[in-house]
Amino acid sequence: MSENQSKGIAAQRLLENEDFLLIIADIRVKASELFLHPSCAITDIQAAHEKVRATHIIVGALQACIASAKIETKRKDRDRNGD
Repeated sequence: MSENQSKGIAAQRLLENEDFLLIIADIRVKASELFLHPSCAITDIQAAHEKVRATHIIVGALQACIASAKIETKRKDRDRNGD
């Protein structure tokens, strides 16, 4: 198993981990609540936006690891089958 495939498996496990997903959701909800609070300082809103963006980047990076591992597996299967 390649490093790429190992990363893909680890990423898949994280995205299937309910605790991890709850933490990501909690970060997003708490940050989003600041967007709706009229007395919130602009710096707090910016920080909240950065947190939400960070969660999207993390989840996107995990999805990219999974996709990359799948592509590698398909290529190896294709090469083994002589296609």
